[in-house]
Amino acid sequence: MWSVNDLLMKIENADAHNLLTGLLDKDDAQLGPTQQVFDDCLGRIQKERLKKQKEELKDQIKEAEAQGNSAAMEELRAKFQALLKQD
Repeated sequence: MWSVNDLLMKIENADAHNLLTGLLDKDDAQLGPTQQVFDDCLGRIQKERLKKQKEELKDQIKEAEAQGNSAAMEELRAKFQALLKQD
């Protein structure tokens, strides 16, 4: 099980980090069920990470295409398709 500090240390996205710290400052009554809030935050973090990975792969695919590297393009497209299945 992760502690709040563990989670905060792992968050790379500034928006997600700010969201979580803002939620931690609020009264429990304002947030609702703690587990649901945690699950929502974790889901948003995972969604942002997936979005970033897809953007990076798109850039890598464009670069491989510009270089005419079809083997790299196929490999990167396969990775991109795998990420799409996680959505």
